[in-house]
This record gives sequence, C-alpha cells and structure tokens, in this order.
Amino acid sequence: MGKETVMDLQFTYERHSDLLHVDALTPPVEAQIDVVEVGEAAGFPGQVYIRVDSETGEVYGMTIHNYTGMRRALLFERHMLRARKFLAVLFWGIRAGSVNDRRLHSQIA
Repeated sequence: MGKETVMDLQFTYERHSDLLHVDALTPPVEAQIDVVEVGEAAGFPGQVYIRVDSETGEVYGMTIHNYTGMRRALLFERHMLRARKFLAVLFWGIRAGSVNDRRLHSQIA
C-alpha cells in the first residue's frame, strides 16, 4: 500500500513491521503528545494506539499493529454481517410469502 490519502487522512503502511500509521494532523512543536492504547474498546486489545495532545485533547493520528490480522478480522466480520443480512432478508421474504400463501389458500377454501 505504501502511502495513500483518504478524506484528509494520510495512511502509511510499513510492510516489514505490519504497522499502519494514520495521520490526521501534524502536531505543533510544543505539543505534549501521549500514546494511548484504545484497541481494547474496539475489540483489538494491544493493536490500536492513538496519538493525542494531553493538554488539548487533539487527536493527531493512530497506529495499528498487526494490520493484516485486523484487516482480515474486519473483512470477515463485514462478510458475516452481509451474510446474516442476506439470510434475514431471505427469511423475512420466505415468511412473507408463506403468510401470503396461507391467506390465499384460506380465501380459496
């Protein structure tokens, strides 16, 4: 992937270390930057860190460790979500057809 910009965010992937850096803003020289682990809240403990100014609360970027594993998990979840939505639509379609079919048979009888 290398470097890519999407919606004013700079994405930089380091293949050798499997890190993805997401940079939103360039911090000022005087900024007091802390690195905070937030991956546990997203279901990826120890993998997602944000860079934030401890005084202003401004978030400057994010680093994702084991990016390929996280990407695979997210794609799987998204695929499963789509599969579940498809099955739900199929179920409700079959159910609606079944209800209409019963109504039709009760009207004929």
